[in-house]
Amino acid sequence: MSIASNKNNTRWRLTRGVITSCLLASLSTTAVAESSVTLKVTYAPIRYKDMYEQIAREFETQNAGVSIELVGYNDYEDLLQATLRASITGSVPDVSHQGMGFIPVLYEQEIARRLDGFIAQEEDWAGQGYLESLEEVCRHDGGVYCLPFSVSVPVLFYNADLIAAAGSDPASFPTTWSEVIELADRIHHGDASAVGIYYDHDSDYMFQAIMGSFGSPFMEGDRVGFGGPQGMRAYEVLGDIAETGDAYMSREQARQAFIGGKIGIFANSSSILGSFTDQIGSAFELGVAPFPLEVDDGRVPAGGNAVVVLTNDPSKQTAAWNYVKFATGPRAQTIMATTTGYAPVNTHAVDGEEYLKQYYLENPNAKVAPSQLPYLTAWFSFPGPDAIRLTKVISDSMADVLSGRTGSSEALSALVQDAQTLVQAN
Repeated sequence: MSIASNKNNTRWRLTRGVITSCLLASLSTTAVAESSVTLKVTYAPIRYKDMYEQIAREFETQNAGVSIELVGYNDYEDLLQATLRASITGSVPDVSHQGMGFIPVLYEQEIARRLDGFIAQEEDWAGQGYLESLEEVCRHDGGVYCLPFSVSVPVLFYNADLIAAAGSDPASFPTTWSEVIELADRIHHGDASAVGIYYDHDSDYMFQAIMGSFGSPFMEGDRVGFGGPQGMRAYEVLGDIAETGDAYMSREQARQAFIGGKIGIFANSSSILGSFTDQIGSAFELGVAPFPLEVDDGRVPAGGNAVVVLTNDPSKQTAAWNYVKFATGPRAQTIMATTTGYAPVNTHAVDGEEYLKQYYLENPNAKVAPSQLPYLTAWFSFPGPDAIRLTKVISDSMADVLSGRTGSSEALSALVQDAQTLVQAN
Protein backbone atom coordinates (compact mmCIF):
# COMPACT_ATOMS: atom_id res chain seq x y z
CA MET A 1 0.00 0.00 0.00
CA SER A 2 1.22 3.49 -0.83
CA ILE A 3 0.66 6.48 1.41
CA ALA A 4 0.23 8.36 -1.86
CA SER A 5 -3.39 7.19 -2.00
CA ASN A 6 -4.09 6.54 1.73
CA LYS A 7 -7.43 5.02 0.79
CA ASN A 8 -7.18 2.37 3.47
CA ASN A 9 -5.21 4.17 6.13
CA THR A 10 -7.55 5.30 8.88
CA ARG A 11 -5.00 7.75 10.23
CA TRP A 12 -5.81 10.38 7.71
CA ARG A 13 -8.76 12.63 8.56
CA LEU A 14 -10.58 14.22 5.63
CA THR A 15 -11.32 17.53 7.26
CA ARG A 16 -7.67 18.37 7.90
CA GLY A 17 -6.15 21.33 6.13
CA VAL A 18 -9.33 22.69 4.49
CA ILE A 19 -9.07 26.10 6.14
CA THR A 20 -5.37 26.27 5.37
CA SER A 21 -6.02 25.32 1.74
CA CYS A 22 -8.52 28.12 1.36
CA LEU A 23 -6.05 30.58 2.84
CA LEU A 24 -3.29 29.49 0.48
CA ALA A 25 -5.62 29.68 -2.51
CA SER A 26 -6.30 33.33 -1.72
CA LEU A 27 -2.62 34.27 -1.62
CA SER A 28 -0.74 35.58 -4.63
CA THR A 29 2.32 33.71 -5.85
CA THR A 30 3.77 36.72 -7.59
CA ALA A 31 7.15 38.19 -6.67
CA VAL A 32 7.76 38.91 -3.00
CA ALA A 33 7.22 42.49 -1.96
CA GLU A 34 10.24 44.69 -1.52
CA SER A 35 9.93 44.60 2.27
CA SER A 36 12.48 42.20 3.68
CA VAL A 37 11.49 38.68 4.68
CA THR A 38 13.67 36.18 6.51
CA LEU A 39 12.79 32.52 6.11
CA LYS A 40 14.09 30.00 8.60
CA VAL A 41 14.79 26.80 6.65
CA THR A 42 15.78 23.57 8.40
CA TYR A 43 17.37 20.53 6.80
CA ALA A 44 19.21 17.26 7.37
CA PRO A 45 21.71 15.70 7.25
CA ILE A 46 24.22 18.36 8.26
CA ARG A 47 26.88 16.90 5.94
CA TYR A 48 25.07 18.57 3.03
CA LYS A 49 25.48 22.03 4.52
CA ASP A 50 27.47 23.38 1.56
CA MET A 51 24.81 22.25 -0.90
CA TYR A 52 22.00 23.93 1.02
CA GLU A 53 24.09 27.07 1.41
CA GLN A 54 24.64 27.28 -2.35
CA ILE A 55 20.94 26.82 -3.07
CA ALA A 56 19.99 29.42 -0.46
CA ARG A 57 22.41 32.03 -1.80
CA GLU A 58 21.26 31.57 -5.39
CA PHE A 59 17.64 31.83 -4.25
CA GLU A 60 18.41 35.09 -2.46
CA THR A 61 20.05 36.45 -5.60
CA GLN A 62 16.89 35.80 -7.59
CA ASN A 63 14.47 36.97 -4.87
CA ALA A 64 15.38 40.46 -3.70
CA GLY A 65 14.36 41.17 -0.13
CA VAL A 66 14.24 37.53 0.95
CA SER A 67 16.93 36.10 3.24
CA ILE A 68 17.39 32.44 4.14
CA GLU A 69 18.48 31.39 7.62
CA LEU A 70 19.61 27.77 7.45
CA VAL A 71 19.63 25.41 10.45
CA GLY A 72 20.98 21.88 9.96
CA TYR A 73 20.50 18.67 11.97
CA ASN A 74 22.46 15.44 12.10
CA ASP A 75 19.74 13.27 10.60
CA TYR A 76 16.05 13.22 9.72
CA GLU A 77 15.05 11.80 13.11
CA ASP A 78 16.70 14.72 14.93
CA LEU A 79 15.09 17.17 12.53
CA LEU A 80 11.63 15.70 13.05
CA GLN A 81 11.94 15.73 16.84
CA ALA A 82 13.12 19.36 16.78
CA THR A 83 10.18 20.29 14.55
CA LEU A 84 7.66 18.58 16.82
CA ARG A 85 9.11 20.34 19.87
CA ALA A 86 9.00 23.67 18.05
CA SER A 87 5.33 23.14 17.18
CA ILE A 88 4.52 22.94 20.88
CA THR A 89 6.22 26.26 21.60
CA GLY A 90 4.92 27.96 18.46
CA SER A 91 8.38 28.38 16.98
CA VAL A 92 8.36 26.11 13.95
CA PRO A 93 10.65 27.05 11.05
CA ASP A 94 9.07 28.56 7.97
CA VAL A 95 10.20 25.80 5.61
CA SER A 96 11.78 22.43 6.26
CA HIS A 97 13.43 19.62 4.29
CA GLN A 98 11.99 16.60 6.10
CA GLY A 99 12.70 12.91 5.63
CA MET A 100 10.22 11.44 3.17
CA GLY A 101 9.01 8.85 5.65
CA PHE A 102 8.15 11.49 8.26
CA ILE A 103 5.86 13.69 6.18
CA PRO A 104 2.72 11.83 7.42
CA VAL A 105 3.65 12.75 11.01
CA LEU A 106 3.71 16.45 10.13
CA TYR A 107 0.41 16.09 8.30
CA GLU A 108 -1.23 14.19 11.13
CA GLN A 109 -0.08 16.74 13.70
CA GLU A 110 -1.41 19.60 11.50
CA ILE A 111 2.07 21.13 11.22
CA ALA A 112 2.62 20.95 7.45
CA ARG A 113 0.64 23.43 5.35
CA ARG A 114 -1.41 22.36 2.38
CA LEU A 115 0.07 23.48 -0.96
CA ASP A 116 -2.84 22.91 -3.34
CA GLY A 117 -3.78 26.58 -3.42
CA PHE A 118 -0.32 27.59 -4.57
CA ILE A 119 -0.14 24.83 -7.15
CA ALA A 120 -3.55 25.78 -8.55
CA GLN A 121 -2.33 29.32 -9.22
CA GLU A 122 0.70 28.18 -11.20
CA GLU A 123 0.42 28.42 -14.96
CA ASP A 124 1.16 25.07 -16.65
CA TRP A 125 2.26 23.35 -13.44
CA ALA A 126 3.00 20.07 -15.20
CA GLY A 127 5.01 21.98 -17.79
CA GLN A 128 7.38 23.12 -15.05
CA GLY A 129 8.87 19.62 -14.86
CA TYR A 130 6.92 18.01 -12.02
CA LEU A 131 5.98 14.34 -12.47
CA GLU A 132 2.56 13.30 -11.22
CA SER A 133 4.10 10.29 -9.49
CA LEU A 134 6.24 12.62 -7.36
CA GLU A 135 3.28 14.80 -6.43
CA GLU A 136 1.37 11.70 -5.36
CA VAL A 137 4.13 10.86 -2.88
CA CYS A 138 3.13 13.98 -0.96
CA ARG A 139 -0.64 13.57 -1.22
CA HIS A 140 -2.71 12.89 1.90
CA ASP A 141 -6.52 12.85 1.95
CA GLY A 142 -6.57 14.49 -1.46
CA GLY A 143 -4.26 17.37 -0.49
CA VAL A 144 -0.60 17.99 -1.34
CA TYR A 145 1.50 18.77 1.73
CA CYS A 146 5.03 18.75 0.35
CA LEU A 147 7.12 18.55 -2.79
CA PRO A 148 9.95 16.03 -3.08
CA PHE A 149 13.39 17.66 -3.07
CA SER A 150 15.80 14.75 -3.28
CA VAL A 151 14.80 11.19 -4.03
CA SER A 152 16.66 7.98 -3.44
CA VAL A 153 15.45 4.63 -4.69
CA PRO A 154 16.64 1.10 -3.93
CA VAL A 155 19.19 -0.08 -6.50
CA LEU A 156 21.72 -2.87 -6.94
CA PHE A 157 25.33 -1.71 -6.89
CA TYR A 158 27.72 -4.23 -8.38
CA ASN A 159 31.40 -4.98 -8.78
CA ALA A 160 31.78 -5.50 -12.53
CA ASP A 161 35.22 -7.10 -12.07
CA LEU A 162 33.85 -9.84 -9.79
CA ILE A 163 30.96 -10.46 -12.18
CA ALA A 164 33.33 -10.81 -15.12
CA ALA A 165 35.57 -13.16 -13.10
CA ALA A 166 32.49 -15.31 -12.45
CA GLY A 167 32.04 -15.72 -16.20
CA SER A 168 29.14 -13.27 -16.66
CA ASP A 169 28.79 -10.11 -18.69
CA PRO A 170 28.39 -7.04 -16.43
CA ALA A 171 26.72 -5.22 -19.33
CA SER A 172 23.87 -7.75 -19.21
CA PHE A 173 23.01 -7.47 -15.54
CA PRO A 174 20.00 -9.63 -14.60
CA THR A 175 16.56 -8.11 -14.09
CA THR A 176 14.83 -10.72 -11.89
CA TRP A 177 15.60 -11.86 -8.37
CA SER A 178 16.14 -15.48 -9.39
CA GLU A 179 18.75 -14.39 -11.93
CA VAL A 180 20.38 -11.99 -9.47
CA ILE A 181 20.69 -14.72 -6.84
CA GLU A 182 22.04 -17.18 -9.40
CA LEU A 183 24.71 -14.62 -10.33
CA ALA A 184 25.52 -14.00 -6.65
CA ASP A 185 25.94 -17.73 -6.13
CA ARG A 186 28.39 -17.93 -9.05
CA ILE A 187 30.39 -15.00 -7.67
CA HIS A 188 30.74 -16.62 -4.24
CA HIS A 189 31.57 -20.08 -5.52
CA GLY A 190 34.04 -18.67 -8.01
CA ASP A 191 35.86 -16.83 -5.20
CA ALA A 192 35.22 -18.20 -1.72
CA SER A 193 36.59 -15.00 -0.18
CA ALA A 194 33.93 -12.90 -1.95
CA VAL A 195 30.35 -12.41 -0.81
CA GLY A 196 27.92 -12.84 -3.69
CA ILE A 197 25.27 -10.40 -2.51
CA TYR A 198 24.53 -8.25 0.51
CA TYR A 199 21.00 -6.98 1.19
CA ASP A 200 20.82 -4.06 3.62
CA HIS A 201 18.54 -4.89 6.54
CA ASP A 202 19.18 -1.99 8.92
CA SER A 203 15.94 -0.10 8.20
CA ASP A 204 12.40 -0.75 7.07
CA TYR A 205 13.19 1.08 3.83
CA MET A 206 14.75 -2.00 2.23
CA PHE A 207 11.94 -4.13 3.69
CA GLN A 208 9.47 -1.95 1.81
CA ALA A 209 11.68 -2.24 -1.27
CA ILE A 210 11.61 -6.04 -1.40
CA MET A 211 7.89 -6.13 -0.58
CA GLY A 212 7.20 -3.51 -3.25
CA SER A 213 9.12 -5.60 -5.76
CA PHE A 214 6.33 -8.18 -5.55
CA GLY A 215 3.48 -5.70 -5.13
CA SER A 216 2.85 -6.64 -1.51
CA PRO A 217 0.56 -4.21 0.37
CA PHE A 218 1.67 -2.88 3.74
CA MET A 219 -1.80 -2.38 5.17
CA GLU A 220 -5.22 -3.74 4.20
CA GLY A 221 -7.72 -1.79 6.22
CA ASP A 222 -6.57 -2.11 9.81
CA ARG A 223 -4.57 -5.28 9.12
CA VAL A 224 -0.94 -5.55 8.00
CA GLY A 225 -0.99 -6.79 4.43
CA PHE A 226 2.41 -8.34 3.83
CA GLY A 227 1.57 -11.78 5.21
CA GLY A 228 0.08 -12.91 1.92
CA PRO A 229 1.68 -14.68 -1.05
CA GLN A 230 3.51 -11.56 -2.28
CA GLY A 231 5.11 -11.08 1.12
CA MET A 232 6.06 -14.74 1.26
CA ARG A 233 7.74 -14.51 -2.15
CA ALA A 234 9.68 -11.47 -0.95
CA TYR A 235 10.87 -13.25 2.19
CA GLU A 236 11.85 -16.30 0.16
CA VAL A 237 14.21 -14.03 -1.79
CA LEU A 238 15.85 -13.01 1.49
CA GLY A 239 16.20 -16.67 2.40
CA ASP A 240 17.76 -17.41 -0.98
CA ILE A 241 20.23 -14.56 -0.45
CA ALA A 242 21.28 -16.14 2.86
CA GLU A 243 21.99 -19.41 1.07
CA THR A 244 24.47 -17.77 -1.35
CA GLY A 245 26.98 -17.71 1.51
CA ASP A 246 28.42 -15.14 3.92
CA ALA A 247 25.69 -12.62 3.17
CA TYR A 248 25.08 -11.43 6.74
CA MET A 249 26.97 -8.54 8.34
CA SER A 250 26.25 -5.04 9.59
CA ARG A 251 25.61 -2.24 7.12
CA GLU A 252 28.92 -0.52 7.87
CA GLN A 253 30.86 -3.78 7.59
CA ALA A 254 29.18 -4.46 4.26
CA ARG A 255 29.92 -1.01 2.89
CA GLN A 256 33.59 -1.35 3.75
CA ALA A 257 33.69 -4.84 2.27
CA PHE A 258 32.07 -3.65 -0.94
CA ILE A 259 34.48 -0.73 -1.23
CA GLY A 260 37.31 -3.22 -0.65
CA GLY A 261 36.15 -5.35 -3.57
CA LYS A 262 34.85 -8.26 -1.49
CA ILE A 263 31.10 -8.10 -2.33
CA GLY A 264 29.71 -8.69 -5.80
CA ILE A 265 26.23 -7.15 -5.45
CA PHE A 266 25.10 -4.62 -2.84
CA ALA A 267 21.37 -3.85 -2.45
CA ASN A 268 20.89 -0.43 -0.88
CA SER A 269 19.72 3.13 -1.44
CA SER A 270 20.95 5.04 -4.49
CA SER A 271 21.86 7.91 -2.16
CA ILE A 272 25.25 6.34 -1.40
CA LEU A 273 26.37 6.37 -5.04
CA GLY A 274 28.49 9.49 -4.59
CA SER A 275 30.26 8.03 -1.57
CA PHE A 276 30.89 4.71 -3.31
CA THR A 277 32.18 6.41 -6.44
CA ASP A 278 34.65 8.55 -4.49
CA GLN A 279 35.90 5.77 -2.23
CA ILE A 280 36.19 3.06 -4.88
CA GLY A 281 37.87 5.26 -7.44
CA SER A 282 39.64 3.05 -9.97
CA ALA A 283 39.98 0.01 -7.67
CA PHE A 284 37.29 -1.77 -9.68
CA GLU A 285 34.52 -0.92 -12.12
CA LEU A 286 31.41 0.13 -10.19
CA GLY A 287 28.03 -0.53 -11.78
CA VAL A 288 24.45 0.30 -10.82
CA ALA A 289 21.35 -1.63 -11.88
CA PRO A 290 17.64 -0.94 -11.28
CA PHE A 291 15.97 -2.71 -8.39
CA PRO A 292 14.11 -5.77 -9.76
CA LEU A 293 10.35 -5.37 -10.04
CA GLU A 294 8.75 -8.80 -10.33
CA VAL A 295 5.18 -7.70 -11.14
CA ASP A 296 3.62 -5.04 -13.35
CA ASP A 297 2.44 -3.03 -10.37
CA GLY A 298 5.76 -3.34 -8.53
CA ARG A 299 6.94 -0.11 -6.97
CA VAL A 300 10.06 1.31 -5.31
CA PRO A 301 9.79 3.41 -2.12
CA ALA A 302 10.89 7.02 -2.20
CA GLY A 303 13.71 7.81 0.17
CA GLY A 304 15.34 11.19 0.54
CA ASN A 305 13.53 14.33 1.64
CA ALA A 306 10.64 16.56 0.73
CA VAL A 307 10.25 20.26 1.37
CA VAL A 308 7.29 21.44 3.45
CA VAL A 309 5.87 24.86 4.31
CA LEU A 310 5.27 25.20 8.04
CA THR A 311 4.71 28.90 8.58
CA ASN A 312 1.24 30.24 9.34
CA ASP A 313 2.36 33.81 8.72
CA PRO A 314 0.62 35.14 5.56
CA SER A 315 3.46 37.64 5.07
CA LYS A 316 5.91 34.74 4.70
CA GLN A 317 3.91 32.10 2.87
CA THR A 318 4.42 33.48 -0.62
CA ALA A 319 8.18 33.73 -0.03
CA ALA A 320 8.11 30.22 1.39
CA TRP A 321 6.33 28.89 -1.69
CA ASN A 322 8.82 30.63 -3.95
CA TYR A 323 11.62 28.89 -2.04
CA VAL A 324 9.87 25.53 -2.48
CA LYS A 325 9.59 26.12 -6.23
CA PHE A 326 13.22 27.15 -6.52
CA ALA A 327 14.48 24.21 -4.43
CA THR A 328 12.54 21.76 -6.61
CA GLY A 329 13.28 23.61 -9.85
CA PRO A 330 15.95 22.72 -12.41
CA ARG A 331 18.81 24.91 -11.16
CA ALA A 332 18.67 23.83 -7.50
CA GLN A 333 18.03 20.23 -8.56
CA THR A 334 21.18 20.31 -10.67
CA ILE A 335 23.17 21.48 -7.64
CA MET A 336 21.60 18.75 -5.50
CA ALA A 337 22.08 15.90 -7.98
CA THR A 338 25.73 16.65 -8.72
CA THR A 339 26.54 17.07 -5.02
CA THR A 340 24.81 13.95 -3.68
CA GLY A 341 23.75 10.53 -4.91
CA TYR A 342 20.07 11.48 -4.94
CA ALA A 343 17.87 11.64 -8.02
CA PRO A 344 16.49 15.01 -9.14
CA VAL A 345 12.73 15.43 -9.01
CA ASN A 346 12.41 17.87 -11.90
CA THR A 347 12.34 16.52 -15.46
CA HIS A 348 13.76 19.79 -16.85
CA ALA A 349 16.82 19.24 -14.68
CA VAL A 350 17.24 15.68 -15.97
CA ASP A 351 16.83 16.50 -19.67
CA GLY A 352 17.98 20.11 -19.93
CA GLU A 353 21.12 20.81 -21.96
CA GLU A 354 22.11 23.49 -19.46
CA TYR A 355 21.43 21.27 -16.47
CA LEU A 356 22.08 17.52 -16.10
CA LYS A 357 21.89 16.03 -19.58
CA GLN A 358 25.64 16.08 -20.17
CA TYR A 359 26.33 15.02 -16.57
CA TYR A 360 24.27 11.87 -17.03
CA LEU A 361 25.94 11.09 -20.34
CA GLU A 362 29.29 11.21 -18.55
CA ASN A 363 28.00 9.44 -15.41
CA PRO A 364 25.62 6.67 -16.51
CA ASN A 365 25.50 5.16 -13.01
CA ALA A 366 23.85 8.34 -11.78
CA LYS A 367 21.08 8.03 -14.37
CA VAL A 368 19.72 4.76 -12.94
CA ALA A 369 17.92 6.38 -9.98
CA PRO A 370 15.97 9.00 -11.99
CA SER A 371 15.02 6.29 -14.50
CA GLN A 372 13.04 4.66 -11.67
CA LEU A 373 10.92 7.70 -10.82
CA PRO A 374 7.88 6.48 -12.83
CA TYR A 375 7.73 3.46 -10.48
CA LEU A 376 7.94 5.53 -7.32
CA THR A 377 5.63 5.19 -4.36
CA ALA A 378 5.75 6.79 -0.95
CA TRP A 379 7.81 5.40 1.90
CA PHE A 380 4.94 3.96 3.90
CA SER A 381 4.47 5.15 7.47
CA PHE A 382 2.84 2.59 9.72
CA PRO A 383 0.02 3.93 11.88
CA GLY A 384 0.12 4.25 15.62
CA PRO A 385 2.49 5.41 18.35
CA ASP A 386 4.57 2.23 18.02
CA ALA A 387 5.48 2.87 14.37
CA ILE A 388 9.14 3.56 15.18
CA ARG A 389 9.31 0.46 17.36
CA LEU A 390 7.85 -1.54 14.48
CA THR A 391 10.69 -0.52 12.17
CA LYS A 392 13.13 -2.16 14.61
CA VAL A 393 11.02 -5.32 14.68
CA ILE A 394 11.13 -5.40 10.88
CA SER A 395 14.89 -4.90 10.80
CA ASP A 396 15.42 -7.70 13.31
CA SER A 397 13.17 -10.01 11.34
CA MET A 398 15.10 -9.45 8.13
CA ALA A 399 18.36 -10.01 10.00
CA ASP A 400 17.07 -13.35 11.30
CA VAL A 401 16.45 -14.54 7.74
CA LEU A 402 19.59 -13.11 6.16
CA SER A 403 21.76 -14.61 8.90
CA GLY A 404 20.15 -18.01 8.45
CA ARG A 405 18.92 -18.07 12.05
CA THR A 406 15.28 -18.38 11.01
CA GLY A 407 13.55 -19.74 7.92
CA SER A 408 11.62 -17.39 5.65
CA SER A 409 8.15 -18.77 6.44
CA GLU A 410 8.69 -18.85 10.20
CA ALA A 411 10.19 -15.35 10.26
CA LEU A 412 7.41 -13.79 8.19
CA SER A 413 4.70 -15.43 10.27
CA ALA A 414 6.25 -14.05 13.47
CA LEU A 415 6.70 -10.61 11.91
CA VAL A 416 3.08 -10.40 10.80
CA GLN A 417 1.90 -11.30 14.30
CA ASP A 418 4.24 -8.82 16.00
CA ALA A 419 3.45 -6.05 13.52
CA GLN A 420 -0.29 -6.51 13.90
CA THR A 421 0.02 -6.32 17.69
CA LEU A 422 1.92 -3.05 17.46
CA VAL A 423 -0.48 -1.56 14.89
CA GLN A 424 -3.50 -2.46 17.02
CA ALA A 425 -1.93 -0.66 19.97
CA ASN A 426 -2.84 2.61 18.21
